[in-house]
Amino acid sequence: MANQTGTLKLTFRKKENGITYVPQASFTYPMRVMSPFYEDDDGTAFIYLLNLGGGVVGGDELITDVTVEENAKALLTTTSSNKLYRMVPDRHATIINKFKIGSNSVLEYYPESNIPFTESETIQLSEFHLNKSSYLFTVDSVTPGRIDRGEFFSYRRYASNVKIFVDGRLIAYEKTNLKPENETLTHIGIMEGYSDYGSIYVYHQSMDESFAKSVNTLIENSEGIAGGVTLIESRLAVIRLLGQNTRHMDNVIEKIWDVSRQSFLGKSSVGLRKGK
Repeated sequence: MANQTGTLKLTFRKKENGITYVPQASFTYPMRVMSPFYEDDDGTAFIYLLNLGGGVVGGDELITDVTVEENAKALLTTTSSNKLYRMVPDRHATIINKFKIGSNSVLEYYPESNIPFTESETIQLSEFHLNKSSYLFTVDSVTPGRIDRGEFFSYRRYASNVKIFVDGRLIAYEKTNLKPENETLTHIGIMEGYSDYGSIYVYHQSMDESFAKSVNTLIENSEGIAGGVTLIESRLAVIRLLGQNTRHMDNVIEKIWDVSRQSFLGKSSVGLRKGK
């Protein structure tokens, strides 16, 4: 599989009738998008992001640049988990995500989990530039590998850096750097005996303690899950999760998505047409 420098640029804009559409979409192989579809009744544009190469290999640089204009509403997801293939030593992959979310606009970036194969090394860099009146829901989750093939923390490295700006000011910067060959990730103080790791970021100007309480209660009552919520400047909820398997993780993330939608958008989660 040849190395790729793939780019994807999307703009979301609201029509006068309230429907969000995509006036600009450009991409280079292996990145592509499907046409928008509409599951909500408020005009939110749902978009699938595709990797036609089937996964990520060493030397790849994949860049996603998304703008959600004022009052527009967009949900971006993927058709399947992101496969991070085996990579030769000293050859890593880079994934760069840049999002600009305008005033009174909504971005839900809800990708499937990253699956790092044996000897893979991936660095993901994500930036979210919000207006104080924006809404953001986004997920970053990673599995221990292909469990059905006996791969359990056999990748070299998985790193994910997330920066969140509001009106040009950095309010959150979170760094994840997992190196199984340097440390036993399941030990106390790291993964605490769990296998899957995930972070959820929810921003809304009406964020409050009741949302954090609801999510904490949900986590406490979820099978095979540990975690909690941190509120930053009373507007950004950072939710960290540990799961005993990917099924448990996916289940609680979907429930938190539903709670967030009901709390801040006044609507429930919907099916994403993935055959689940």
